[in-house]
Amino acid sequence: MSKKYKSKAEKYSDNEDFMGDLETVIQVNEENAHINTQLKAIECRSIKIQRNQRALALSQKDISSTGTLISDSSDPCHAQKLAEFESLELTAKNIKENELQNPISVYIDKGSYYLKAGQRRLLASTIAGKKTILARVYDEVPNDYDLEIFQWTENFQREDLSTRDTVAAVMAIATLWEKRNDSKITPSGLASTLNCSNSQATKYFALLEAPEDVLEAIRGGQLTSLKKAYELTKITDVKKRKELMQKIIDGEITQDMIISLTSQDKKELTKSVETKSSRGRAFVKANLGSTGSVGVVKTLIDVVLSNSHYKALKPIMGKIEISDFKSATAAFKKLIAEMEKLENA
Repeated sequence: MSKKYKSKAEKYSDNEDFMGDLETVIQVNEENAHINTQLKAIECRSIKIQRNQRALALSQKDISSTGTLISDSSDPCHAQKLAEFESLELTAKNIKENELQNPISVYIDKGSYYLKAGQRRLLASTIAGKKTILARVYDEVPNDYDLEIFQWTENFQREDLSTRDTVAAVMAIATLWEKRNDSKITPSGLASTLNCSNSQATKYFALLEAPEDVLEAIRGGQLTSLKKAYELTKITDVKKRKELMQKIIDGEITQDMIISLTSQDKKELTKSVETKSSRGRAFVKANLGSTGSVGVVKTLIDVVLSNSHYKALKPIMGKIEISDFKSATAAFKKLIAEMEKLENA
């Protein structure tokens, strides 16, 4: 797996002090009895977003008490924050009118609430002007691996991650899995871990092993299609891959076109290999070479006849007397002929 992929985990921190439990709504029965959870209404701004697979630039500090965006053009991340804010406005409107339908998940660590899953819902609730949010509270602090898996499952139940965040999440999960198991993850292992189909896992695995130029374009947000990025991993010619990737970034190529082009590239590679291997007269027989040692021939015959598959040839071969090259050649030719008869019977 490529070690060049940058860590996608971004740290966010709220300055608000811990507000404490506001109201216990209901005890929740979990499948794992040792994990205690509760549904609680928690102060939105008391929840810290420390690590999340969704690498959003927008944080609660960028949202005013009236639900407007505080960031302006002086902020180097303003354009990204504005885009993320606008993408959450419809969700905020629904929350304001219908309340939050699905609780977020948080865990408690040293008296503070940390987001486990539900970053967009938390930010949308803040934009909607909600002071509190319904959350499922876990009293067990998750390890890095369990947190990544939990967020992966949660994110794909709600809304797909971007290509950049998806590849970063799969990279993080695979790296943590390999550390836990002290072995390299396989496509089938990835399918089981991510709870996805084998075909999808194969695509994810290819992206984990992708050339650096493809990963760089994904990290930079230039490659936004998982399918197109996957097709690019099939192109081994660096120049061709970069030219095609630039056309994808410029919007000049559709999904069908890239599949056609990568298929053609594969055919050309196969044709090239076949052409090289078929130059000259085609081989219809295997040449077993020659030897200047009569003893080598005798040893080869003895080894073959000692094999259980060819023991039946011993009576046919009879007593083998090899004293010179002429007798050695005759005995070996007879052995080959009898072996062919046996194989073709």
